[in-house]
Amino acid sequence: MSHPALQLNPANYVAPAEASRWQTTYLGIGVFFALVCVAGFVVEPQRQQVMRGYLMGFMLWPGLSL
Repeated sequence: MSHPALQLNPANYVAPAEASRWQTTYLGIGVFFALVCVAGFVVEPQRQQVMRGYLMGFMLWPGLSL
């Protein structure tokens, strides 16, 4: 069996132009919620509820992706 040679070049791996817009949007959302988490950590005197919420969020998103 002969296989054609793979043509690997950077042009094969270029993301669509609309991906840049989505990347910027989701980066902004992530930064916003990171700041909300930091603010909650500073405001909450016992900090237990903030860390529980952080742990739930941290386990939810990797759990969905895995």
